[in-house]
Amino acid sequence: MNEWWAGDDALLDAVRDALREARAVPPGFIRAGEDLFVLRDLEIELAALLHDSAADPYPPLAGTRSYDLEPATVRDVTFASQSLVISIQVPTRGLHGQVAQVGNRPPAGSTLEGATVTVCPERGDRVVATVDKVGWFTLPRIPTGSVRLLCRTRTGLAAVTGWISI
Repeated sequence: MNEWWAGDDALLDAVRDALREARAVPPGFIRAGEDLFVLRDLEIELAALLHDSAADPYPPLAGTRSYDLEPATVRDVTFASQSLVISIQVPTRGLHGQVAQVGNRPPAGSTLEGATVTVCPERGDRVVATVDKVGWFTLPRIPTGSVRLLCRTRTGLAAVTGWISI
C-alpha cells in the first residue's frame, strides 16, 4: 500500500484539495458551458449566414463616379433557417432588424408580433428586443465583440445564428 494513502487524514486532505480546485473554475469556462444550453432545445433551428456586407468579396464596379468610395456606414447581415429569416443592420451605434417567416403563406392568424430576438455576446450580458407586428426590432445599445442571435416566436419557431463579430 502506498504510504501517502495510509491515513484517513491524508485522504481527507486530498479530497479537500480536489474540492477547492473544482470551485475555482475560470469564469470563461462557466460562460461557455451556459452558452451550450441555448442549443438544449432540439426544436431550435440553426440559421446560416446568407450575407454579410463586411465580407463582401466584390470590389466597386468600374465606371463609378468616384475612386474614393467610402465604405457603407451600416453593416447588413442576413441569416436564414428553414422557418425564419433574420436580417440585421448595424449602424455606428445600436442594431435594428427584421424577422420574417419563410414561405409565401404563413399559417392563418400567425404573426411575429411578440417574438423576441436575444443578442448573446461571448462576454457580457444578453440584450433582448421584442418584435413588432411587422417583424421589426430595435436595440439602442448592443455588446461589441462576438455575438450570436437567438430568435423565438410565440408560435414556437426558434432559430439561433452562428457567431459574428460586431
